[in-house]
Amino acid sequence: MRTGPIRAAALVLVTAFATACGGPEWAPPQSDQEAEALVDRVALQADDWQGDFAPSEQLAETDIAPWGRFDEDCSWVDQQDEAPGQRGIQRHAIITTPGEDGEEVEISAYSQVIVHDAQGTAEEWIGRGAADAERCTTQDFGSVRLEDVRTHTIRLGGVDEATAESGMFVVKPGITGDELPSVPHRYAHIQARKGPVVLAVQVDGAPDRYSEDDLANLARDGMERMIDRLAKSE
Repeated sequence: MRTGPIRAAALVLVTAFATACGGPEWAPPQSDQEAEALVDRVALQADDWQGDFAPSEQLAETDIAPWGRFDEDCSWVDQQDEAPGQRGIQRHAIITTPGEDGEEVEISAYSQVIVHDAQGTAEEWIGRGAADAERCTTQDFGSVRLEDVRTHTIRLGGVDEATAESGMFVVKPGITGDELPSVPHRYAHIQARKGPVVLAVQVDGAPDRYSEDDLANLARDGMERMIDRLAKSE
């Protein structure tokens, strides 16, 4: 859930991959217009998730171009000034239930699609995420933090590499928002890369309603749906 301003440039990498089903060869987008079409087509809408999800009223769709790293204390340091050329979007869907102070977020689902201008920076980004999850079992993002972060082995067809993690999503005391959980949520996060394209999903849900397996399965289903869309030629 790291967002930032768009930085776009012409793609400079041309590679081709065969789809797992033996269909037409896949190639990364070759222009800004193709990149924009790809991220719009692949990122999940609310009705792509299992369940009665609705688009977030505050963050239904956000342009993103994330770049940064965790410092030695595992606090996030934004590095937008050093961000490589990329373009992407994040879509956010939620399910709410009545609570004491109005509607309470029961579960949130995020999907991200980012097209890097160069495959090397896509590889670096997903590598940073995997290393951070191994080193920082608590990750501080300012208003929220991730606790008890654990990595998991995951194998997905149709991509070059994939990583998975889980833990607790915690909003810091004093931070309020209509779409922020009032109690810590479990979360599951999956990130995958194909060429210069990075895909990510994250779901977080109330621990009294969703088990770790529930969230992991929902995240995997969302990721596999995006991979399938990425593989299909228009």
